[in-house]
Amino acid sequence: MSRSKSNSSTIDDVRIGQVFADRYEIVSRIGTGGMAVVYAGIDRMLMRYVALKILKPQVMDDPYAVERLRREARAAGQLHHRHIITFHDVGSCDGTVFIVMELLRGRTLAAERRRCQRLPAARVVRIGMQVASALRVVHEAGIVHRDLKPDNVFLLEHATDD
Repeated sequence: MSRSKSNSSTIDDVRIGQVFADRYEIVSRIGTGGMAVVYAGIDRMLMRYVALKILKPQVMDDPYAVERLRREARAAGQLHHRHIITFHDVGSCDGTVFIVMELLRGRTLAAERRRCQRLPAARVVRIGMQVASALRVVHEAGIVHRDLKPDNVFLLEHATDD
């Protein structure tokens, strides 16, 4: 997901302050991608911060894409690994499909690369081992990650090295 402001930011920001699906209060926009907009929010039932991925209207017009996303969210929701984001909920509200995930604090590997220019070799190896460990669990579950890239690898603010 890109964190840059775009022409769609005004449209995307309309949801800020709203309660989505009678449960999730939308606090801010985190980023926008080709298929969805991701917001930081609060789960008002469990009183925890979450990330809400809400599909864009043009994606909602493709039933195959919507069903594929739901199927992948259900499958990912079954995964348990310290280096895989936790999915909390998937559903639809007023015809809009959404996914609720844990809200991560930190930055993407792409952002870290831009910030540091050159990452120390030992750190690159640790990150690579963590990604490989997570992918092993994903592949054992029969899931193929179709979008593995530095923008989708997240480095936590207070992460341990293992």
